Amino acid sequence: MLRSLVGSEMCIRDRYQRRVRGFVRTMEALDQDIQRVAALSFFEDTKGALGESSGLKAEQWTLVDTVEMARGAKEDVYEGLTGAGTSGRSGRKVKQVLRALLSSEFDLATLEPVDGVGYRCVGQFEQLKVLFNVTVTLGFEGDKINLVNVHRSAEKQLSK
Repeated sequence: MLRSLVGSEMCIRDRYQRRVRGFVRTMEALDQDIQRVAALSFFEDTKGALGESSGLKAEQWTLVDTVEMARGAKEDVYEGLTGAGTSGRSGRKVKQVLRALLSSEFDLATLEPVDGVGYRCVGQFEQLKVLFNVTVTLGFEGDKINLVNVHRSAEKQLSK
């Protein structure tokens, strides 16, 4: 009788330990996936993600905008942005890039992690009758987006 009681206690203990280990693994996976969830939220609803009340952006963030053109690539970096952007000429440029993001349709099947940075996704948008391919890489500080790296290239002129 004593042996079976000890055996059943061991069974209960082992079952409890397996559950605790499973819970810990689940929490670790969730911790790693919080950036993926934030990236998915960004690419599913860019307008909501870039809004002031989204909670996805860090208090200060950086926008890197690269445009490939026939005459070469041009890169602009805007650091220390707060809210929707800045004022003045650079503020207009930031808002123009953000409008392009708002009108982009992202293919969530292309969402992939980028080592040491965050997540990348590919999409397209139309501007002035030109179809652009856009690749956006999001960088994170904890669970907040602190870098939006936009790479745009014209694919083709659309018919009038």
